[in-house]
Amino acid sequence: MPYSYEKPHGQAENSSPAQPAEAGLPTPEDVRFRSTVKIDDEMMKEVANCFYRPYNILVHTISVVFGLAGIVCLLKDWGGIIVPAVLFAGIAILQEIRIAVMRRNYRIVIEREEEMRRQQPDLFLPVRDTVFTDAEIVGLKTGSRYDYKSVIKVMESENYVILVMRGMLFIPVLKATLEGGSVKEFKSFIEARRKAVQNA
Repeated sequence: MPYSYEKPHGQAENSSPAQPAEAGLPTPEDVRFRSTVKIDDEMMKEVANCFYRPYNILVHTISVVFGLAGIVCLLKDWGGIIVPAVLFAGIAILQEIRIAVMRRNYRIVIEREEEMRRQQPDLFLPVRDTVFTDAEIVGLKTGSRYDYKSVIKVMESENYVILVMRGMLFIPVLKATLEGGSVKEFKSFIEARRKAVQNA
């Protein structure tokens, strides 16, 4: 998972220029949605799992196919015990590879964030407040600002809506703290703003 959560006082690389923090925070009237997120290991794990969901589904699908093939071989006595054994061993190997990949990528993300925290300890806050206006996305505590051209896609996990940004960044939005509307309304708002800036 090569992504990092919202970058303090900055903008995703290769995206539209960020507004300076001193430009002022949005007024309450401008805010359409707001969310507060605690940045911790549980959040990072859930987001990592969301990013690698297609990979996990692929591995599980192949494992099911191997398992069914192994059962059929046993019932039909095809290839004796060798073929089913190879198929079942393949399942175990696939699952171990999947777990190893997840652990490796999660470790990379954690190490990367820890390095950034060491370099800029005063900019990393355990709790983030993010607001969404018609024009931009603003981190209230970090001063980071993004326009909607920076949003590549929207993903969803059990507890978060995840905005995947340019420059290998993401912004997690905790469903439980979302203000301004439902999760469905929020996702529709983000997609509408993305289309609006793309067509402008």
